[in-house]
Amino acid sequence: MWMKFRHKVVFALLRPFFWLFLRWRYGLRLEKYKLPKGPCLMIFNHTSSFDPFFISMAFKGPIYFLSTDDIFSLRFWSPIIKYLVAPIPKSKSMRDYQAVKNVITVAGEGGRLGLSPEGNRTYDGRLCNIDYAIVKLIKHLRIPLVLYEFQGGFGVNPRFSSYVRKGRIYGRVAKYLTKEEVEAIAPDDLYKLVIATLSVDEFTGKQNFRSKHAAEQLERVVYLCPVCQTIGDLHSEGTHLRCDHCGLDVEYGEDLQFHTGNPKFPFSYLWQWYDFQIEFITKLDLFQNRETFHDDDVALKRVVWRRKKDKLVSGRLSMDFETLTVTDGRTTKRFKLEEFSSMTVLGQNKLNVYIDKETYQLKSNKQFNALKYLQLYFHVRNARKGIKNGDLEQFLGI
Repeated sequence: MWMKFRHKVVFALLRPFFWLFLRWRYGLRLEKYKLPKGPCLMIFNHTSSFDPFFISMAFKGPIYFLSTDDIFSLRFWSPIIKYLVAPIPKSKSMRDYQAVKNVITVAGEGGRLGLSPEGNRTYDGRLCNIDYAIVKLIKHLRIPLVLYEFQGGFGVNPRFSSYVRKGRIYGRVAKYLTKEEVEAIAPDDLYKLVIATLSVDEFTGKQNFRSKHAAEQLERVVYLCPVCQTIGDLHSEGTHLRCDHCGLDVEYGEDLQFHTGNPKFPFSYLWQWYDFQIEFITKLDLFQNRETFHDDDVALKRVVWRRKKDKLVSGRLSMDFETLTVTDGRTTKRFKLEEFSSMTVLGQNKLNVYIDKETYQLKSNKQFNALKYLQLYFHVRNARKGIKNGDLEQFLGI
C-alpha cells in the first residue's frame, strides 16, 4: 500500500505550524471549501514553490503530490521526505509510466492526489503549456476533479527570485466536478476547461508587491537585451536591471511592470520579454547561424536517483546546435544533443539533462540562466523533427 496511517498523523501535527508560517511569510489567504470524503484529483496552477504546502493547508488529511524526482536524490532529506509524506516521483519533461501507475494506486486506495498539469512553475506569470495527456489521466482515474486556483503567487514568490515580496497569495477551489460530471464532459471540452480555469491574470489586479530586491536575479529569465541584441550582458541590482553593453536601465516595479525612460525599450511586462526571446531562438538557422551560449563556473553532476549527486567536472559550459560541453581545461565532458532523451529546468536555475537512463545536472551561481539552454535545445529538437516555427511554443513549455 502507498498510503500509511503515519501520513495522517504527520499532516495533522504539522498543519497548524505551517499554517501560521505560510500566512506570515507569504500572506496566504484561503477560501474555505469542504470536500466530500473519498479520492479526488486536485490540479492547480503553479506560480510558487510552496503551492503544494498551500493546498495542504486548505484541506484536512494527507494529499499525495506528484513531485520532481530531484527531491529523491537528496542524500539526507530524501528518505525522510519519503517516509513522512510519500510524494510520487515523476521525471520532468518525459513520459513516466511508473508515476502514472503510482497515481492510479493512490486513487484506488482512496487517497487525494495533487499535481500541477504544467509540470513546472511559471517564469513569466502566465500558465505554462499543459500536455493534453492530463485529460487522459483525469478520465482514466474516474474520480472527482478539483481545479484549484492561486492568485498573487507570481507577485509574492516569482520563480526567478530568491526573495519573497510583501503581498498576498489567494487560493480557492475554482471548480469541483463529480465523477459523473467528469465522465460526461468530452475530452476536448475538459482540456479547454482546465486551461480556462487555471489561467490567472497576475498583472491587471490592484495588488502591489513590495521588495527592495524586486529585479534581482531577473537574469535567470531574461538573457537577451531587446535594445542592443547582446546575450549575457544583463545584470540586476535592487529594483533595476541594466545592460552592460548598451547602458539600458529598467526598473521592475511593485505593479509587476517595467519602467524606463529609454524609448527603445518595448516591453511593459515580463511575459513580453519572454516571448521576444522565444522568437529570437526560433529564428536561429541551424545551418547558417553558429550562435552558442556559454557560462563559466558551472558544475556538472551525475544524479544517482534516491541517493546523491556525483560531481564530474566544474568549469565552462557551452552549447551549440550539436553539442553541450563542460570543461575545466583538463577534464572535458561533451554530450551530443541528438542523444538527449529530454532536458528540463528544475527549481529556479538547475538544468537537468536526460540521456537514456542517466540523469545529469548543471548548476551555477544565483544569476545562472538555465532557460536559454532549454529553449535552444527544443529549437534544435523541433527543427530535426520538421516542426514549423508557428508550432514551436507548445514545445517550449517546461
